[in-house]
Amino acid sequence: MKFGPQLCGDLDSASTREWLVADACGGFAMGTVGGLRTRRYHGLLVVATQPPGGRMLALAALDPVLVLGDARVRLAVHEWAGGSIDPTGNVQLASFELADGLPRWRWQVGDVLLERELATVYGRPAISVVHRVLAAPGPVRLELSALATWRDAHGERYAYGTPAVVC
Repeated sequence: MKFGPQLCGDLDSASTREWLVADACGGFAMGTVGGLRTRRYHGLLVVATQPPGGRMLALAALDPVLVLGDARVRLAVHEWAGGSIDPTGNVQLASFELADGLPRWRWQVGDVLLERELATVYGRPAISVVHRVLAAPGPVRLELSALATWRDAHGERYAYGTPAVVC
């Protein structure tokens, strides 16, 4: 299965197509082609704590930022409470494919081509995420921001109020 920029750049269409990779322990990684999390089960590391039903979301996202000189290009996609989308990294998404069952994204930013591939670790609650710069006319840098949590995969978490801090 492979999709090009026509589908990937259209967030509505890209968000209706999902991928899933299991870890053989009851956990998984799951999301949409365009990168927008549209279900509470979407995340890069969902851990089976009490199979078959008990699952916790540990890593919701790993947001890439491509740094080209002084320019920073945010390649993630998030929808906020009011319905606004920011950033809109799917616009730079040149392709998505399932290669041997593993999801692979390629972003095209000018002459730079960046690839992300991910795989679960068989028999363990772990995820491997590999980024490769496939083409670049000069030096580039990649920054990653982890959106980590530890919540029931069947529930929701909201960012209202001040979090309780235990010392």
